[in-house]
Amino acid sequence: MPTTTNSDGSPPVRLESARTKLRRAEEHLRELDNEVAWWVARKPYRVVGEPNEDLSEHVLRFHFDQRPDTDRWSAIVGDIAHNLRSVLDHIVWQYAEDRADRRHEWPIFADGDDYNAVDDRGQPQRWSGLRKIIGVTNDGVRELIDQMQPYHRGDQAKKESLWLLYEVDNADKHRAVHPVLILPATVNFDGMFLFKEEPPDGEKPFDEVFVLDPVEHGAVFATITARYPVERVKMNYNIALQISLDVRPLDVTTDPFLPLTGTLAQLTYQVGAIVEAAEQRSVVPAEYSAHGSTS
Repeated sequence: MPTTTNSDGSPPVRLESARTKLRRAEEHLRELDNEVAWWVARKPYRVVGEPNEDLSEHVLRFHFDQRPDTDRWSAIVGDIAHNLRSVLDHIVWQYAEDRADRRHEWPIFADGDDYNAVDDRGQPQRWSGLRKIIGVTNDGVRELIDQMQPYHRGDQAKKESLWLLYEVDNADKHRAVHPVLILPATVNFDGMFLFKEEPPDGEKPFDEVFVLDPVEHGAVFATITARYPVERVKMNYNIALQISLDVRPLDVTTDPFLPLTGTLAQLTYQVGAIVEAAEQRSVVPAEYSAHGSTS
């Protein structure tokens, strides 16, 4: 249970505007999760085999009976990211009070030198992280902001959850952040060939090449090639898809495709933890991970 007073005996700050933004992000996340789950449960996709004339090669193509509305999902991703980013900025503005100016925001820095940069007079450089919180006088909140900076992870900084949030939010302002469909690492395939002549014992009679790239309607995802002349063939496939966030265009060092709703849920949880900590004017409680990795 959170404490009801701060260490100095004062009541905790209630960050109402930040919590309003957080609730909005949570609403968007539930909306996205429900839509994705509904689409996946219906399995509106199938595999179509295209054999060549002598049945020696089968090209397998992916077909959607109902295409996912990735444009809509992309827009919801942007809404979630923007609201979460706004939560952090509202914390800074509430603690800066009338000292806040247009440069005040929650800093997110992957480079510690840039975050802590000062001029010859010891004043924060205008582009530094310290300048963005210059009006925040509460030591506990300043410590919290510093603690959550990705730069503390060194060369792993761009795997940090807050760095991903920074990148997704910035990208959404200028270009679409598209969730994409990708095949998982395992595809259950059961091929049954009747060969004109029995292949040698112990030798695999066909080769499989799977393409596990983002799935498009009509795209080839596998090619099956027989090593021996074929009389007849029967193939069965069991394929499950994962809806993922394509982060290849972003300046991050995570995996190129991240589980869509799981990643956004992690970001939402972490920002919620920061709100709780900021209200208590303390560092993030131990039950929350101080840093979240998105790899």
